[in-house]
Amino acid sequence: VDPSSQELGPPTIPGRFTADERGFSRAFTFSDMLTVNFNVFGAKPPVRIGDHIKSGSRVFTPLREAPLIQKEKPIGGAQPLKHGKGPIPAAFAKPEELKHTDRSVLSPIELDLWDKAGWHGTAFMGYDGMPGPILALHFRDADASRRIFEDWISRWGREGSDENLRISIVTGVSVKHPFAYSMHIGPVYRTRDERSGITFTTLSRYMRLDASTPDNLNGFLGAYQKAGTFAFAPAVAVPGKPFPVPMLDLIQPRRRLEVRPAWTIDENDPDMSVIQDDDDPFIPDGQTDPPVRRAIAKMREFRSGKA
Repeated sequence: VDPSSQELGPPTIPGRFTADERGFSRAFTFSDMLTVNFNVFGAKPPVRIGDHIKSGSRVFTPLREAPLIQKEKPIGGAQPLKHGKGPIPAAFAKPEELKHTDRSVLSPIELDLWDKAGWHGTAFMGYDGMPGPILALHFRDADASRRIFEDWISRWGREGSDENLRISIVTGVSVKHPFAYSMHIGPVYRTRDERSGITFTTLSRYMRLDASTPDNLNGFLGAYQKAGTFAFAPAVAVPGKPFPVPMLDLIQPRRRLEVRPAWTIDENDPDMSVIQDDDDPFIPDGQTDPPVRRAIAKMREFRSGKA
């Protein structure tokens, strides 16, 4: 058979790449970045900012006196929210149909920073000269925990924690562990101007604390009720010290602390996230339809992906 009479099939992809597209030569050209850099910028390219500053250049001093990011201020006329009952309204059931202007984020938590800080406990303390007893969040990383509280002070001021940070202690979370409780750190929920969006996403952190006795918590709550205030601060372990050491320079005085029994948490309550699937909260006698049963059912549905 005369090879010249055979019909040639379509060119293969490797063939087109190496022949028609000049793949190898182009690959060598773009991989030799040192030569490209030399051809464009010269032998000694000015890669540093200082390389572009010439003697005698005009200096433009900053004119702004106030910081670009202002401290957050409480919204005037804001009122506490009323939690809804029943399933999510149809208007919120399809978030993909909402506009960006219909959404907002409400959170005092920076996830990466909290992950690095490693919150793993709570300490109750008493120090002379403090505005009541100290409630300290026990962290593993001193630098990250310091940044958390410094950022809060920068955003709200040292006196603004009450208006922007919600702290709740949920007791009676387990019949089997009667002294266990949960602590929940999150945003303050209140009515907002409708221009802020009709839906909002929140981030919070909570921890289950399996105390063996009620003494520490009861002692703190008693001192807090007597003083009417408490000091909020981070604390870290220090070598040679038997207890966590608070960072007293980051103290934030507070008056608000929500302490509530677990059985009062309903299905749309912000504290619902502290409820675990296998929880058996303490329910007082006479409560035939405690709200927490709806909350547990809702959380199980949500965590199973059926919500």
